[in-house]
Amino acid sequence: MDRLRRYAQARGNARRLRILAVSDGAGPNPEMRAEITEFTKRYERIKSAVITVSPIVRGIVTAVSWFNPDIKAFAPKEFLAALQHLGVGQGAASSFVTELRSMAKELPPLSCLSMIDVGSAARSDEPARR
Repeated sequence: MDRLRRYAQARGNARRLRILAVSDGAGPNPEMRAEITEFTKRYERIKSAVITVSPIVRGIVTAVSWFNPDIKAFAPKEFLAALQHLGVGQGAASSFVTELRSMAKELPPLSCLSMIDVGSAARSDEPARR
């Protein structure tokens, strides 16, 4: 959250900020939820996509979306829909996956990340073949 706060302070607002979270099922603890709530009250709602294998987490995010329609949950197979929700074109899908995998090297393994099919994301830019 500290990075978000510094970013928003440097930019003056968070209007252009987008959040893509990938999780195997972990969610924010109470302290983190309080920080997120305070951040969104202070700045504004932020377009957010949560990609997770956990139907419980997707249900929690859906409940949160009743109060903040800018957050949505997606299964790993819905990666392109998550990017679309964030306003990111399909052409950037492979780059996003590459960056996520690079960042994940510093974290415990995420099985969710391995379920995102880079090949199908890249092929989705190609015209449909009949």
